[in-house]
Amino acid sequence: MGRTIAFCLPPWICLKRYPDSADKADVEHLWELYRDLGNSLDLDETLSTLDSALTRVMEYDAISIHLEDSGRLRCAYAAGHAFEKLAALDYPRELPECGLALSLQIPIEAGGQPIGALAVYRTGRREFVEADRAVLRALAPKLAASIGNARRFRRAEAANRRALFERLDAEVARIRRSHGSLAVLECAANGLEAGGTRLDRMAAELRRACREYDFVAQNLDSVIVVLADLAPDALDEAKARIENVFRNAGLRPRIGAALFPVDGYDAEDLLASAHGAAHA
Repeated sequence: MGRTIAFCLPPWICLKRYPDSADKADVEHLWELYRDLGNSLDLDETLSTLDSALTRVMEYDAISIHLEDSGRLRCAYAAGHAFEKLAALDYPRELPECGLALSLQIPIEAGGQPIGALAVYRTGRREFVEADRAVLRALAPKLAASIGNARRFRRAEAANRRALFERLDAEVARIRRSHGSLAVLECAANGLEAGGTRLDRMAAELRRACREYDFVAQNLDSVIVVLADLAPDALDEAKARIENVFRNAGLRPRIGAALFPVDGYDAEDLLASAHGAAHA
């Protein structure tokens, strides 16, 4: 005899009938997937999380996720059987000649506008059933929100990185003219994540600890500090001051330093040298 199981998903999938304990496990896996889907702000990791967790809820041999890009649906993720062919296609309205016999496709929408499509495939003749479609429809709104967050973070990250390069390029050009000194420090620590509030707080604390004309910026999961016109014997003092900020927050920092022009003659070389020193 069937029974009704309630679980903490949005209203449109709050109640569903599951006849046995195996289906109850599927419900738990679905909830875990729904809960974990937005944990990362990295788009590739978000889509990979969907794939790896979805396999515990439904059977399929391949998956593709196509997202809108300049008016076309281009493949953002593909895995499983013949994934190379799926990845090479714009949105595959028809299956390529690759052994995939069946597909189940649903739109991904945000604000009533289509932003992509999710498709799963099977190689044999096992038909997809309405329960499979219900699972994908249930996940689609959360997937759309997670994709939107990841895309906004990617744009913000790119803008921050451009601002960092532009500011550092300007400082390098000024130092070349004035024959002054310039140090670039990368400050990393376990527990800092790109886009995380803890990284925001550390960057703010470092701005307060540095001179008013020093430049502090986030770069992925680390903080970059640009120290211009720093006396050679003041570098160790600056590093100690920065290290103290991290230790007051309960973190053990790894600080890599690059000096102009010894370790690099432009922004890219200086950042690469500081990164190498921080992660040596």
